[in-house]
Amino acid sequence: KMAYETGDANLFATLFTDDAITTDADGRKDIRKLYADFFDGTVIKQVAFTDQDWDAATGTERFGSVQARIVSEPKEGGEQFVADITIQFELTLGLHSTPLIARMIY
Repeated sequence: KMAYETGDANLFATLFTDDAITTDADGRKDIRKLYADFFDGTVIKQVAFTDQDWDAATGTERFGSVQARIVSEPKEGGEQFVADITIQFELTLGLHSTPLIARMIY
């Protein structure tokens, strides 16, 4: 959440596996580029997660979803945008058992 709120695409990309899949990009490199472009023109005002629903962990994978509210506005001025979305996650354990996002669909 912090990496997204601060608009740090490099930090945000470290949350993903090298071959992660999202709705709009595949692979950590493309995910970083997508969000760098987005953050470059956008001010994130709020990120809130509610209604988290996670399956029991099995092996190295975990599946879940959250309801998210993201409030943003263009850096160059314009109307505020409010996105109320459901995000589905597939997490896997990376190096040192750090959870990483393998799939993020919204």
